[in-house]
Amino acid sequence: HYSFYGTSIRKTPEELQAEGVSLVLCKCPDAKVMESRWHERMHKPHGVDFRYIYQARADYLDGAFTEMGLAARVAPGHRSRSVRSFPLPEGITYDELHDRLKADGYIIYAGLGDAAQTTFRVCALGALTVEALEGFVDAFEEAVAPAPALSV
Repeated sequence: HYSFYGTSIRKTPEELQAEGVSLVLCKCPDAKVMESRWHERMHKPHGVDFRYIYQARADYLDGAFTEMGLAARVAPGHRSRSVRSFPLPEGITYDELHDRLKADGYIIYAGLGDAAQTTFRVCALGALTVEALEGFVDAFEEAVAPAPALSV
């Protein structure tokens, strides 16, 4: 099989071309060296499988939001490792939630299409740690907490 910048291609060039993929193939004296240099440029250690890191982040978000009664909208077998869509809590609009979280340094995204009225999205890409996500969850809980009653 072939490797293109860390992506394994398990089809022959002929199979890819039959599917309409344009190929530009060149001989490289050492493809592993080329791939290793790409990883260095991307600031990623060579040989690290980031799927497990992304999955740990997603699992943390799933657990935290499920405990709050806001289970992810996409069925477990169809979820990505990097983005989650959650229902908006009762009594708060996306704009209100976005602004409250942004004031604490966190950014969320509206749901897509018709779901923008009822959902928000959280992305867990890049150099985030689970600890950073714990801070996000704490800020989220504060943002959706009912305002204290005023005493008269």
